Amino acid sequence: MSDDNFLETYEETVTKKQEHVELKTLPKLKEAISIFQTYFQNLYNILIRKSLIQEDPYKYDEKISEVSAPSSEPILDSEKQEQISRRISSYHSQLEFLNNFYQFSLSFLNLGRLKKIVALMKYINWISFSPSSTHSFTRYFAELVHKIKMGTDPVSTQIVVDSVNQIEKNMKNIFLYIDEVITIQKEAYKLDVRKNLIPNLGLKRDKVTGNFTEVTKLIKKSFPKYINDQPFFAELIQEILEEDFTANGQELRNAIINKLDIKEAQNKTKKKENSSKTILLQGVRILASAGFQMEDAVNKLSENNTAYVNRKMTVGERFKRWVRKVVTGGKDDTHSYDIDYFDVTSSSSRTEKVNWDSFIQEVQKKGKLYSALCNKASSTFNRLYQAQEDKIYEFLTKNIAELHLVHRRMVGLNDFFKTETPKDKRGKIRAINIELEAMKNSIIKANKKKHEYVAAKEEMEQMKRLGIKTTAEDN
Repeated sequence: MSDDNFLETYEETVTKKQEHVELKTLPKLKEAISIFQTYFQNLYNILIRKSLIQEDPYKYDEKISEVSAPSSEPILDSEKQEQISRRISSYHSQLEFLNNFYQFSLSFLNLGRLKKIVALMKYINWISFSPSSTHSFTRYFAELVHKIKMGTDPVSTQIVVDSVNQIEKNMKNIFLYIDEVITIQKEAYKLDVRKNLIPNLGLKRDKVTGNFTEVTKLIKKSFPKYINDQPFFAELIQEILEEDFTANGQELRNAIINKLDIKEAQNKTKKKENSSKTILLQGVRILASAGFQMEDAVNKLSENNTAYVNRKMTVGERFKRWVRKVVTGGKDDTHSYDIDYFDVTSSSSRTEKVNWDSFIQEVQKKGKLYSALCNKASSTFNRLYQAQEDKIYEFLTKNIAELHLVHRRMVGLNDFFKTETPKDKRGKIRAINIELEAMKNSIIKANKKKHEYVAAKEEMEQMKRLGIKTTAEDN
């Protein structure tokens, strides 16, 4: 194959591979990382709930501008719990940033950003996750998880085991997808250099062979003139020189073309799981993961309620209570609180009366439901898994609305106890800002899954109207 023929074939192959990665691989990578974050959230919630780690109170004040793995510096025994908590919290924040703010496109995921994603994914060795791991932080984290496995809480144990297994499975896929993206980005980089720089240097094989170091320096010097907005990667320049100016270059070129060739799946007889149903179930699990924060929040609110109820009432407050009893025929509604909230639909502030006892019962009931949904071995999860799509969609929609209402009322109660409790008792009031933020994030992510499902169904319906069979129908 001549140089001109190779460059033409090479460019065509790279372009086709880029289209394939953009349309097929990157959506799979984004989905795999999203699933990974969901299962890690389960582990994170349980570790906090069991007081094995402490959530960083400044976690949501942290401003992240780029993905980066937490510190890998050695940890002193005297600082072990604090440092492990801080690094796990930072790892959790980085995953949220990666999922919520990174663009999964070739134009955004350059080689530098891909390197940072790999570092974050490898920060904990999920493929060999064990308390005996030679990787220090993996060992620390696995020791905490092992404590839950050895505990007396079967629900938490099942969630932990299931989450670790699913993370390992997804992590293998994540590295496969990332490797494919890195490969095409490297070849696109080399194509750019071959087209726009190498021809301008007049390089000859006899002058390049055996003189790679000097030629690489020459290319580096000319790099800014011909290549825009790209860092200089000496190892990729070396690959170009080996492929274009050595005796076995033809063999290396053929290997590249073969590596970039898109292999179509041969076996299409295996029926794939309904992808739209999977999206709904992921939305349910994301929403259910908020159950831990919801229960922790209501426990703190219960302590705040006790502090408020046991306050020393003023004469005016005692008089108001007496009036309420007269008006209600002797019934005392002291367990109802008037809370303020902002109504988005009317763009105005409103007041709602919340019955404390009913609210607590509702949250506790929902907490049990969400705990069961986080456990794949539970009958509750299996019933939902076997349900029809429309029923799962209805369930997800209903619970998003209900959790949103719980969140809104918790915000109101949180503000109520902070402002209405006398100053001498306010030291006992516990804020739930961290729990509220985590719940809000779960609602947003579950809502995204719901909209993703609707979009997927609309696309399928449109394809049917056009007479195009979907993959599931072909299978």
